[in-house]
Amino acid sequence: THTHTHTHTHTHTHSSYRQPNMRKGFCCFFQRPFSTLPFRSTHRDVRLVSSPPLSQPRQRGLRSYSTPPSSLPGQHRETIFALSSAKGKAGVAVIRVSGPSSRAALSRLCPQLDLDRARDATAGERERDAAKKGKKKRELVPRYLQLASLSDPFDGNAPLDEAMVCFFKGPSSFTGEDVVELHVHGAPAVVSGTLGALGKMKELRPAEAGEFTLRAFENGKLDLAEIEGLSDLLASNTSRQRAAALSQLRGSVSKTCFTLREEILRCLAHVEAVFDFGEDEGIEDEIFDDVRRRISTTMMTIEKHLEGARAGEIIRDGLNAVIVGKPNAGKSSLLNRLVGRSVSIVTSIPGTTRDVIETAIEVNGVHVVLSDTAGLRQTDDEVEA
Repeated sequence: THTHTHTHTHTHTHSSYRQPNMRKGFCCFFQRPFSTLPFRSTHRDVRLVSSPPLSQPRQRGLRSYSTPPSSLPGQHRETIFALSSAKGKAGVAVIRVSGPSSRAALSRLCPQLDLDRARDATAGERERDAAKKGKKKRELVPRYLQLASLSDPFDGNAPLDEAMVCFFKGPSSFTGEDVVELHVHGAPAVVSGTLGALGKMKELRPAEAGEFTLRAFENGKLDLAEIEGLSDLLASNTSRQRAAALSQLRGSVSKTCFTLREEILRCLAHVEAVFDFGEDEGIEDEIFDDVRRRISTTMMTIEKHLEGARAGEIIRDGLNAVIVGKPNAGKSSLLNRLVGRSVSIVTSIPGTTRDVIETAIEVNGVHVVLSDTAGLRQTDDEVEA
């Protein structure tokens, strides 16, 4: 038989041990019910023994979730930082630092915090923390927001801001690494000063677009479908877009995919078992009938999800509607009525609207872009034509 295993390089390692006259086959050993999540196969639950044609290299990201985080390629040596909230003036801006040097960076920005004694918070520690306020250094409590004074270590510890800081010890963080979040005032001067101080630290570098999410993916915190849901959530404009994105982010699509995958693997295992043992045990017809029923049900489920894909695209991407007609037919008036405000000029003079005027509205949770156009007519007016 050929043992189907995974390594952290996302390839398949095949070891061969065959007795004479033994046919290549496929078997599944179920130690307990499948409990996999999308694109994360838990090999402590399932061991697959397959023939070479079934053992193709896995795509990037379809790694074993049981692989120790320390051996995953996502364990980066570089520490990155970036502004995680929107740019511009705001009450609060969030700056995120992720990587092995994130705690050291926080220590340099907040020398009054004792990061060497950082520990997990337990019951009753709030009272003990309150009693330590008189000390020069305060112990850092992971996953707790703490008030701290930020200063620039490269400018004589010049004050930067009074901020709330939080330390997440990996792997219990968004990226799976040590993460620091700085909740500073959203003034451009405060944000640029804090980012400038972080940029001067040689252990840190600015993050590339989407790099925090990439590290979360590489460290097994999010799968591909969940990342797509996160992207849709950040881009959502309507209530239905938000609900659909949240559902995908929470794993609804991924769970469906793996439920189908498990059912197909079971059917495949039964068919291979018939090939190997059906003639001897006389179970061929019984097994094939059961497999046919399972495959038929699985195909119906897949078709149902594919039929709903169009509706999902409409919710995610929205609709474009164009208002066309003859001059003075009421196109601009209709647009203003639908939008609920005056966005297009309305007069009794034909040809008032010359350019396409677009505006977005929400209709039953669907994002709709309405376009008002010039009236359709034959004219000698060079501008209108």
